[in-house]
Amino acid sequence: MCSAARSGCRRCSPHRRRPSRSSSGSAPPIKALAFVLLGLNFIFNGMIWLSAVAVFTARTATRVRRSGRAMRWINRALGGMFVLFGVRLAALQAR
Repeated sequence: MCSAARSGCRRCSPHRRRPSRSSSGSAPPIKALAFVLLGLNFIFNGMIWLSAVAVFTARTATRVRRSGRAMRWINRALGGMFVLFGVRLAALQAR
């Protein structure tokens, strides 16, 4: 360490003093504001994305409900799942 660094020289970059935190240990106000803005950014982007997903899903659900062919396949698939769950439940109770 150079003698100037010990006396508080500001030219020696490795020996510069860092800004001290307050006695409570909390972050500086600028850092706190940055986190608040980052949080608001995440909330806003999430709201936009989930709104788009909801609109797309509502439109798709309306089209599927109107389609008799799609509803038949959905009902067959769900019926098959119930039958399989019933068979599995019966197999478990038989043990």
